[in-house]
Amino acid sequence: MNNVEVVIYYKSDCEFPSIISIEIFRFLSAREKNNHDFQSVIVDPDLFSSQISDEVDEEIEVSKYAFYFSSSYDMEVIRGIIATKLDAFHEIESYTIEEKKEDPIVFIDDIEDEKTPQRSEDSKVEQDEEEEEEEDGYQEEKIEQKTTFKESHRKKVENIRIDLSRLEELGNLVGELIINKLQISSYTEKLLKSNGKNSAELLEALNNSVIHLNEISNNLKDLSLGLRMVKISTLYKKIPAIVRDLSKNLKKLIKLKFEGDETELDKSIVDELYDPLLHLVRNSLDHGIETPEERKAIGKPNEGTIKISAFHEGNHAIIEVEDDGKGIDMEKIRQKLLDKKILTQESLDEMPDTEILNYIFLPGVTTKEKVTEVSGRGVGLDVVRSNIELLNGHLDIHSEKNIGTKFTMRLPLTLSILQVLLISDSDSVYAIPLYSIVDTNQWSNEVVKKTGSGFLYDKGNKILSTCLLSYLLNAKKEEESNPQYLLEVFSNGHSIGIGVDNILGQSEVVMKSLGNYIGKPEGISGATILSDGNVILILDPRGLVKRIKGE
Repeated sequence: MNNVEVVIYYKSDCEFPSIISIEIFRFLSAREKNNHDFQSVIVDPDLFSSQISDEVDEEIEVSKYAFYFSSSYDMEVIRGIIATKLDAFHEIESYTIEEKKEDPIVFIDDIEDEKTPQRSEDSKVEQDEEEEEEEDGYQEEKIEQKTTFKESHRKKVENIRIDLSRLEELGNLVGELIINKLQISSYTEKLLKSNGKNSAELLEALNNSVIHLNEISNNLKDLSLGLRMVKISTLYKKIPAIVRDLSKNLKKLIKLKFEGDETELDKSIVDELYDPLLHLVRNSLDHGIETPEERKAIGKPNEGTIKISAFHEGNHAIIEVEDDGKGIDMEKIRQKLLDKKILTQESLDEMPDTEILNYIFLPGVTTKEKVTEVSGRGVGLDVVRSNIELLNGHLDIHSEKNIGTKFTMRLPLTLSILQVLLISDSDSVYAIPLYSIVDTNQWSNEVVKKTGSGFLYDKGNKILSTCLLSYLLNAKKEEESNPQYLLEVFSNGHSIGIGVDNILGQSEVVMKSLGNYIGKPEGISGATILSDGNVILILDPRGLVKRIKGE
């Protein structure tokens, strides 16, 4: 576990460094909460408290902030993740990201649990009672100050602007719901007292009320989801300034285009989408767009174009980042895969370019020869894809030499409602998100071969690592299982096979958290309640892939 110190120095003309620092703190805290790759994130309490002047009762800004956290990642990976975030702020003059070999950091979680040491009765040096009380009071105040800072800045400010007409519609639907509830209660009471008389008419009236109730609940569901929707244009606001600054540094001419400003997405998705989107734009600017001299030499306009477009496609939102640059050099990708011994020459010769291109999402695979402030650290696109998949989305890439590169993000409109495939295994029912299912087939020992540590599925054009769901979930021993179906599941750039007992069909479910007591076991993303009242687990494709691949 690495202890990391990040120190940020702001430009002298930066008006509100503390606001930017709080945003960076929220970014680190979000990774601690959602990705679990950073732990015990804190800001230097002494630096933060130094904003308050001792002489005058007013706030003053400081130009230096420090953050501390621990992580199991290598320092190069950590530097890449943090630098990608910090480089987005042109107000930052410089920064350092260093590993602290000693352990100088006292984490807030430890302070909260630590009890004030009791003084020994045999102590040689006796303190005056007033000094003891004063010192204890100071320690309590300091601990309280640090704890309050952490708690207050972990809480996101959840505000959203809602159109008044939507609130009026919500009020109307609630009114209809109350009337419908009274009707059902009335018909039920009459039916119980009828002793069989007019029961057919009462049952028909009751059935009609239930049908109407179903319509109201569907409308309420659609409206409640609509209340959480925000326009994607909120993501676009900071990008022009960043592109302008970077284009000056890189001495490139850039035209930035936006399309689909009115496209709406769930606010929780939009909040997490800014960093991946910004990284793709930076990638296009640094890797894709040529200098004016290079563009002129091949007959292109001096000014390069980066286009960000968004639109709805069914129950998904599609966001594209496209440039008209030089495209991705496939030979450099091939050489990088050989140098890092990821693939052999024989495998590369048999593999189409479209499949090789997906390896650019692996850590350490980059076409940039030189590490710069903008890119070339060998991390980035893998983090982008991981963040997109945490949002139940998918990231694709298409590139043509001297034509350009296009990244396509496919995201659900909301995270709370999922289209799933219901499966059964070991006498239990599970749900797996439909977006991760590539194919379903009958289990056949002719194409699925047993190996020492699992199975291999020969699909013809590729071989997939395969495992039984009952074995993955520790529900049954491998030799006791008798799978009937084989699911091909794709996540995090990999396809795997999963053997299950039965496929029950598709369904739309509302995902619920497992809560703090259970947490988030690997391979499980949440739970849901089916129409028959049974509670089932929702499988996490990303976690299943990691377990089978042994990552």
